[in-house]
This record gives sequence, structure tokens and C-alpha cells, in this order.
Amino acid sequence: MLELETRRDVALGLMASLGHGRHEPSLPSLLERLVDRDHRIRQGAHAALRAWGRDVIPALRHAAKRARPDRRPAYEALIAELA
Repeated sequence: MLELETRRDVALGLMASLGHGRHEPSLPSLLERLVDRDHRIRQGAHAALRAWGRDVIPALRHAAKRARPDRRPAYEALIAELA
């Protein structure tokens, strides 16, 4: 659902719900949005992933390893915040 949503406000609401509900199938989409061009989308993804707590760290590490070098700091910053 999140992948199909183009309205920013609706996407932000969805991310908040998916993060607080720890909806595991949404995790790849949330990780992808952590490096979105839109600052508000990045913030929403950050908050949603932070709501998962330390349980999301392995997925963040995996995403950081696969990310382009210029995008790694976003994942690494959240890992440091949660650790």
C-alpha cells in the first residue's frame, strides 16, 4: 500500500501506523523511504523505524551494506540512535 501512495500526507500517516504497529511486510518500504528526496518523507520513515526500537537494527545494517555510499549515513545515524 505504501509503495502505491503518492500523496505525501497520506504516506506520512501510513508510515506512522506501520511503524508503531511493527508491520513487518512494510519494513523494506520504510527503509527505502529513509533516503527519499523529500525531507518530510525521510523524517516520517525515521520516526516509523525508530518506533520499532532495537529490533530493526539488523535490517538497518543490511540496508546500509547494500546502500550507495552517499546514502549510508542515513542508516548509520539511525543505528547509532537506537544502539
